[in-house]
Amino acid sequence: MRRALVSQGGAVIALLALYFTVQFVVRLSLPSGLRFDESQQAFFSQWLTWGYDSQPPLYNWIQAIAVALFGLSLATLSATKNLMLFGVYASYYALARSLMRDKALAVVAVFSLFTMPQIVWEAQRDLTHSVAEMMMVCLTLLSAVWTIRKPSSVAYILTGVAIGLGLLTKYNYAVIAVALLMAVAAHPIGRKRILDSRIFLTLGVAILICLPHALWVVSDIDIATGRTLGIMQQHGSENRLAAILKGPLELLWLIVLISAPTCAVLLLTARRPLLASYKSDSEWSRFLGIFLLASFGLLLMLIVGFQMTSLRDRWFLPFLFLVPLYICLKLEASGVDGTRVATRFLPIAMTVMGLVPCALLVRVNLLSAPLHSYEAYNVPYATFVRTLLDKENKTPALVLTDDWKPSGNLKLQLPHVPVMSLYFSNLRAAYDWQPDRPVLLAWEAGTTGPEWTPGLKDWIGSQLGHAYSDEPVKQMAIPYDRGDGRDSFLFNYVWLYPRP
Repeated sequence: MRRALVSQGGAVIALLALYFTVQFVVRLSLPSGLRFDESQQAFFSQWLTWGYDSQPPLYNWIQAIAVALFGLSLATLSATKNLMLFGVYASYYALARSLMRDKALAVVAVFSLFTMPQIVWEAQRDLTHSVAEMMMVCLTLLSAVWTIRKPSSVAYILTGVAIGLGLLTKYNYAVIAVALLMAVAAHPIGRKRILDSRIFLTLGVAILICLPHALWVVSDIDIATGRTLGIMQQHGSENRLAAILKGPLELLWLIVLISAPTCAVLLLTARRPLLASYKSDSEWSRFLGIFLLASFGLLLMLIVGFQMTSLRDRWFLPFLFLVPLYICLKLEASGVDGTRVATRFLPIAMTVMGLVPCALLVRVNLLSAPLHSYEAYNVPYATFVRTLLDKENKTPALVLTDDWKPSGNLKLQLPHVPVMSLYFSNLRAAYDWQPDRPVLLAWEAGTTGPEWTPGLKDWIGSQLGHAYSDEPVKQMAIPYDRGDGRDSFLFNYVWLYPRP
């Protein structure tokens, strides 16, 4: 297997495809409860619009198109996610092969992603927009390298397409675009490519692709930026110096946190040559090194400028996931025998590939009940909705909830019923409220009793009439999926029928 991976690019792609097929099957074998990002995609799939919330819409569009073609189901959500993840790894491998002559080190670079917990574990379970951004980062770098090596109108246009789509994945992709410009400008041939008149093709295509969403951002700036900036600054200090220091220190901690496992594994397998490789250099190690240095310099400026004090690791994955590629470029420049490194490294990566799906299966399906510790997967939305509909013997005209996670879970269980959420109050759905088609309000009760939440009560009073906000709230306790039957999750709900 190791020999085939090193010598045959098709074997690498085939193994990656097999891995994500296994992950797709694993997700279908887990309970149908959706985690936050999965739930968001199920909920957003009701609309195709220029903007949704505080993230650009590319992944939402892809998911909505998949749902329009194949219907909303756990399989559709999981297939989209695993195809995108496969795209990340496949494009990363293509980028590595384009920058390195040593096929073995290119294999080491892509399989190093399996040593990054935030990618192999968190991205598999809960990330969406960051996954799309990582894929577009790889495709952008690929198109830029192609343009530097073999400039043509097609190459310039494809670079513009990659940049335009990248800007529709996450807003911090703008840092990627600026850092790329700086890296290309520092490349001896790259400066000529920037001064080529065909650069206007790149700019024009990129602007054309992201212009409609940019206009939406201008018109809905609070929706587009409010929540993210609020999170970044939620622990801000009144002391300006403390605020300025806290953000950079947290960035440094996240760089170490994300990169350390991969660096440790590569040090274990490459050993002394890895330590010596910092002195070595090549055309493309310099290019990627300048790109990474420019990226983190720009990020540091933003963090200090906006006094960002609460940072999340997922925001920096689209930058740090390139670190293994940079290390492998340095190893190649030092003349290391890539086959020897791959021989030591690949067994570790393949072990992780085998353990991750098993760990997910065991944790959710087998250990939830004995540990009395449940994941979002275990929340029994399917049983709740089925019991509710059987008891009322009615199909709702509209489902209204108060938060992020229940919105998509309820939509998954009622794919043909419009669902709205107060958390995404800008997104509205048409509904036909009739005596035989009541409005259903449903939300997670937590540890409270059957009582209204202020937001839902206010919405009912303003949209349907204050008389309806006095309806009694009912509560239902449903045992967790894959639980022991004794642990239950509480749901609150209200059926609203139109009054004459």
